[in-house]
Amino acid sequence: MQTTSPSTSPSRAGFEQDCRDAVSGLRAALIDLYDSCGADPTAPQDVARRFGINKTLTWTVARMLQEPDLLSAAALVPGLGSIERIVASAESMGASTASADRVRTAAAAFESMATHHVGDRAALELALDSMGVSSADALEVSRRLAFRGNSGIHGVQAKVRLLCGFLLPSDDPEFVDLAMISGYVGFRRLRETPRWPLFRVRSWGGPSDPVATQRWQPIEGALSNGILPEFSRGYQAELQEVESPDGHEYLLLPGPVGNTGAFDLIRGESLRRGASRHAREEEFGDTGEFGANITTPVEHLVFDLVIHGSLAFALNAETLVFSRIFDQGRPTGTGVAEQLPISPQAIELPGRPPAVATPLVPGYSEMLAEVAPRVGCDLKACRAIRLEMRFPPLGSTVTLRFPLPRQP
Repeated sequence: MQTTSPSTSPSRAGFEQDCRDAVSGLRAALIDLYDSCGADPTAPQDVARRFGINKTLTWTVARMLQEPDLLSAAALVPGLGSIERIVASAESMGASTASADRVRTAAAAFESMATHHVGDRAALELALDSMGVSSADALEVSRRLAFRGNSGIHGVQAKVRLLCGFLLPSDDPEFVDLAMISGYVGFRRLRETPRWPLFRVRSWGGPSDPVATQRWQPIEGALSNGILPEFSRGYQAELQEVESPDGHEYLLLPGPVGNTGAFDLIRGESLRRGASRHAREEEFGDTGEFGANITTPVEHLVFDLVIHGSLAFALNAETLVFSRIFDQGRPTGTGVAEQLPISPQAIELPGRPPAVATPLVPGYSEMLAEVAPRVGCDLKACRAIRLEMRFPPLGSTVTLRFPLPRQP
């Protein structure tokens, strides 16, 4: 029988409470130290100048002292060496010996807590990250490590995964038209690889929604597989189309390794009268959504939703990140257990037409300006929201889900 020591498998409840207590004690001691020498902990630039220490360190301490969530604050606690520099500088500025000793004791107690529960500071950072503490960057440490590891394991990576969904009024007032621009910027192979699932197209809906049963169609000017040649750059990637019960896939065929085989690839598809405009009584019939399936290790996800002004209800979309890619026809996210503790927020882009330019996707504004008329979209009549996410987990589904209005 195997046994696991408490230091490698902490009780979450006990760990969280001990971590909060240790952070609280250290914060109180540091505030007392600052007060003892007349320094303002909320003025990190002034503290750096007076103490003669790096302003990055004083900014970090200021954030740690003011962070409302103690677990989030724990991730900002400097190492013992950095804390000692603060203490020594404060003593030279007149801080009392008692207040200095109190900080040293509290810092040692924090290190002891980390050693007891998880082993060391690096493991503490990973544990806090895994818990998804109250930060928009929840799990980013783990996601960054996973990106690097998955890139090496699978032999592929990309700089950007792009998805832009269009939600537009239909000629039938009971439905909405749907369209998507989907692709990659800076995709490359790190070794010779067999076929790679570059795109997985899957959809679902209620029995009254065509999106559940009909194929998306290439937009005007696209090839039969949806590729938009005028927006694709670099190596001419070859795709193989595959149908399966799990969905519709486009597999990347073998090609050159490294920068000589790097490429940008953009596809465009649409579906007229694709989904109901109003909430229905059937199960899962009161929301709409667009989702990005993450089939490749990528550094950035840029996920936009362009919304006609008459469909402004979709501006209230919430972000949900699921730990898997769902099968064709199956509703996304039917259980809380499938959600990851990652909650990046979509923001509305300014302007009419929306200001979509981003350095992550060269020529993106021009691309949307050219594509929009092909799918029946007047960008001047639209608003847009954007979700940006660093290192989205491989094999996940990132969804923008919005409530549908009731039938008038």
